[in-house]
Amino acid sequence: MTKSVASNESGRILRQSVEDATSLLKEVAEDIRVQHAAGKDGLSLCRLRTKAVDRSVREIWDAILEELPESDRLEVGKRVTVVAHGGYARGEMTPGSDVDLMLLHDKNAMPEGPVRSPSTGSPETVGSSDAFAGVASQLLRDLFDAGLEVGQSVRTVAEATQLAAEDATIFSSLLELRVLAGDAARCHKL
Repeated sequence: MTKSVASNESGRILRQSVEDATSLLKEVAEDIRVQHAAGKDGLSLCRLRTKAVDRSVREIWDAILEELPESDRLEVGKRVTVVAHGGYARGEMTPGSDVDLMLLHDKNAMPEGPVRSPSTGSPETVGSSDAFAGVASQLLRDLFDAGLEVGQSVRTVAEATQLAAEDATIFSSLLELRVLAGDAARCHKL
């Protein structure tokens, strides 16, 4: 992927990162198809796709942060960790796999309780600053626009731990974690 360059055009950095991710994912999908037809083992092909998804997620995340004002960028970077979990964290991304991502954050990065979405009126969790809410929703939109099916959650360490204690499916998905961006120490608290 080509590195995006800052521009005065609103959204230019994000759009380029999405276009780059889309191109990379299409190239890798074709490469996987060809290698599979040639008899390459499935696990190595899953790892190939995982690397492409990792690169796409990281570059889109970086582009989103790059567009923020410096104070918001530093705050989000300090308080949020992008974590792969489940099969994605294990490197087992088949062509039909969804991307299991968790935005693990400090309690201070989010308000207490759900807030009504201005666009849909439905309850959703948003950040204490517009920056965090914008980053979380932009990440999901950009990954979707790049052609990825994303299973995304936004949780504190305490919330993730509590949910894992109550639900065996969540517990098992959190057994395998991999930090894609942000503070790895936050992830190790799980």
